[in-house]
Amino acid sequence: MKKKYREKTESVKGLENVYRELFKHLTSAAYIMTPAYELIDVNEAATELLGVAREEFLKMKIWDLYPDSDLREEAKKRLKEKGCLKNFEHEICRKDGERILIKENIISMKDKGDEIYLYLSTFKDITQEKNLEKKFSAIYELSREMGLSRDIDHISKLVVDAVEKVLKFGNMGLFLVDEEKNELYMKEYRGLKEPETNAVIPLTGGRGISAHVVRTGDSLNIPDVREDKRYIFG
Repeated sequence: MKKKYREKTESVKGLENVYRELFKHLTSAAYIMTPAYELIDVNEAATELLGVAREEFLKMKIWDLYPDSDLREEAKKRLKEKGCLKNFEHEICRKDGERILIKENIISMKDKGDEIYLYLSTFKDITQEKNLEKKFSAIYELSREMGLSRDIDHISKLVVDAVEKVLKFGNMGLFLVDEEKNELYMKEYRGLKEPETNAVIPLTGGRGISAHVVRTGDSLNIPDVREDKRYIFG
């Protein structure tokens, strides 16, 4: 088998076929371009990630995919100075307009005269990975700050800030329990308007989703609170 493999790859045609198969089946998204940044090949993983057909991709300019002009110039500068990019994180635009964060590596291929004749790029989508890092960071910062503070106003603000950052809610409110009055009152909020910001919810009776959580200890996930009969502003 090794002898047959050597015989096959000794020919230019054999090497080309090996290259094409390797490039085609790379699990990472990849493309090849010239030193003039002309795209000459792209694999299926890249076209699927970016939502474009191969023929359409090859007609594009790679820098057109960079929405951040500063990062575009930084990438060009590094390629010119070092001939490569290593773990370069930047946003890239899909065909549908969505921006995703990728980590890209580009290596250069040189001829016998040490002149670059091709660039090979491999990249992967790290959007979810980075979002998860941000969430863990926010939760860690919240726990650290809460351990250092005894000020309920400060802690309430920290909690709402963390929820806003982690869950990206536009409208939210933090209720605290007034044990003497047996009711909930709004302590901190984001994006709410009156009368929500002045809300006071009795813990007795059947109204109030937050009151239900306090009474029962249940964890609720309600897509649209306005459709719930317990919602007090409905």
